[in-house]
Amino acid sequence: MATRTRATVDDVLRPAGENKRYELVDGELIEMAPTGFGHGYLEGHVYSVLNSHVRQHNLGQVVVGEVLFQLDQQGRLARAVDVAFVRKERLPATGVAHRPFMGAPDLAVEILSPGDSAEAVQRKVDDWLEHGTLAVLVVYPVNHGVALWTSRGGATLHGDDDVDLDPAVPGFRCTVNDLFPPAS
Repeated sequence: MATRTRATVDDVLRPAGENKRYELVDGELIEMAPTGFGHGYLEGHVYSVLNSHVRQHNLGQVVVGEVLFQLDQQGRLARAVDVAFVRKERLPATGVAHRPFMGAPDLAVEILSPGDSAEAVQRKVDDWLEHGTLAVLVVYPVNHGVALWTSRGGATLHGDDDVDLDPAVPGFRCTVNDLFPPAS
């Protein structure tokens, strides 16, 4: 009987030269589809809103662009996120530029893409929360809404509803509308 070899974080990083991006879920490589221009624009806007607060208060770092976070010691679960925040005291010193971040971000922001299934998104939210992420913000571009998930559960927010990301991002509050670029 043949045994199947499970993938590791090193396998996720290896295919980068093939212009393919992957996550690692239960030791399986999961290919990630490229995103569209609108997704990238929204990602940049969310980054800008968060980063303005984070820099003003010297809280840590906001990263963007499907940064990989290794969520377990065995290297069998590594997730990529559209936008993430990591508190200053949790940032690695040096020498990890080409490696995944070890551990979960304090905040993970997932921007829904047309091909994302509800099950896959919920699994990702659950993975973030189970491994230490304090808040997960799922952004719905089509209806300009968000779902804010914490260990206490989730809430769907729209328009002028407050998005309170404290304690994940200390002191951060905005409206849902603030997370979306103004109509051009």
